Amino acid sequence: MSNLKSLLLISVLAAIISGALPVFADNNNTYINGSLGRQFFDSDRQLKNEHSISIGLEHRYSNKWGAEIFWMDSSPSGRNNKAGSDLTQYGIDGLYYFKSNENNRQTNAYQPYGALGLGYADFKNSVRSDEGAQLRAGLGLRVTLNEHWAVKGDARLIYSDEASAIDNIFTVGLSY
Repeated sequence: MSNLKSLLLISVLAAIISGALPVFADNNNTYINGSLGRQFFDSDRQLKNEHSISIGLEHRYSNKWGAEIFWMDSSPSGRNNKAGSDLTQYGIDGLYYFKSNENNRQTNAYQPYGALGLGYADFKNSVRSDEGAQLRAGLGLRVTLNEHWAVKGDARLIYSDEASAIDNIFTVGLSY
């Protein structure tokens, strides 16, 4: 991802988040998750591993169950003189928290979770554009810092049927 594109994206996300925070301030069941990650691509894709940036909106429906809609962006370079791509991914993941919270409050500082979801990827470059559905599965950990803030990290496998590829991504970020 180019530095200018990254700076612009981070600025826009910061503006959106800062404007949206008061809306969610009184709701302990809805979170805005921002993260940075490293995506590792299946060797058949002929793409180099790349950093990514993502933002998500998560809602906890109960003390164990939640869902997150997300958007992720990266620009992996090509391998062996192949063209790189601008990659946009988005989708929804169902989340299962292994530790219960009492009355939906963040009483457990460490909250491991599992994730399973569906996504969509759009690979664009100067030569062609590839799109495809994804099946996503992973494990993560939310560490509560205080009443409003948490650190969240996870690892996901991403299966794309159209490309018969299995990619993976590791992310870490802040949750409000």
